[in-house]
Amino acid sequence: MNKRSIACAAVLAGLAAGLLAGCASPFQRGAAPLPGERKVGDLRVGGYNYVAACDVLTLQDFESAMGQESIRTAVRATFATRTYQAADPFRVYRSECERSSTTVAIGQYPTAEQLQRGERFLPGAPDDALAKALGVDSSLAFSDPKSGTFTAVLDNKIVKAMVNSRFAVPLMKLLQRRLRERVNHPAAALDVTRPAGKVAGLPYVSACRLVSPADYTQVLGLPADEGAIEAEYPVVDIPATGSVEQRNTCRIGSMPEKTSKEASFEAAQQALNREVTQVEVTVTQTESARNAAHLLDTSGAQPVRGLGDQAVFVSRTNGAGDAVQFLTVRKGTYTVEFRASRDRMDHSTPESPDTLRRLAAVALPRMT
Repeated sequence: MNKRSIACAAVLAGLAAGLLAGCASPFQRGAAPLPGERKVGDLRVGGYNYVAACDVLTLQDFESAMGQESIRTAVRATFATRTYQAADPFRVYRSECERSSTTVAIGQYPTAEQLQRGERFLPGAPDDALAKALGVDSSLAFSDPKSGTFTAVLDNKIVKAMVNSRFAVPLMKLLQRRLRERVNHPAAALDVTRPAGKVAGLPYVSACRLVSPADYTQVLGLPADEGAIEAEYPVVDIPATGSVEQRNTCRIGSMPEKTSKEASFEAAQQALNREVTQVEVTVTQTESARNAAHLLDTSGAQPVRGLGDQAVFVSRTNGAGDAVQFLTVRKGTYTVEFRASRDRMDHSTPESPDTLRRLAAVALPRMT
């Protein structure tokens, strides 16, 4: 399975996970209402402020928890720029942050009943040591050492860390501390665009700045899901070395159906089979126009006129027999790749070349 297929599968699996959190159980105990926060902003889930995992696990905090400087590779983030509240009051929001080989995922539940149902799917076994370190009931902290997964229920959130067991307790305590610091402090949406960033001395261009959810809706005619945007981006500036090739990616999908108050396992299965229309934009930055030109995949490609300095459209079949289509545009030292497809768990159908061209027409003027 290629990287894009994994990303598509993750989106669909996330939809199912949200529905599973709403599955009713005849053995379920009565759930006390969630207290909420006194000061809640526009970006919220139930009575709590929404938090992005990469705002909780910052680079500095990550290195502190690990006890050493990390390998400063690209970060992968899943985050919301909008929560739908009254329009979808029972939606469960999932934010992720992957730094090096450590991933933190935060499931955020709008009601006590949904949180209680989500607790039924905590991985591993109760971890008394982790519960004691966090000061929570032993039924609210779990671990699975084989998979390196450590989980705790904190307020309206299920916080999961996939980390080396050496660092699990310090990391979970740090996450708990950061979440407490954010109580009653509404925050803006996670900004992955790095507006002052540099690559080989040139301005960093974020894929998430080139194509926004509004652009997605304009070009595809579908409502974009602002509750689950995915980005991969660098965390530090990259100096010139003579051979810089730095990529960043932004993925936006279509809006899922409104979440039922009492979802079922059948609904979760249907979510796995639901079609999601995704747009993926990848910017690659180099040190010279010549290097950028060498990155163009021209094997079997069709030249496209009127876009950037050079553009090609590629259509081929991958190893799984699925059609693969993308448009790549070079502009100076940058190349931008545009993909759009309708995806199910086991199949992907590309959107038309005209859709890709319209995406490029929206994005390219923002590179100046």
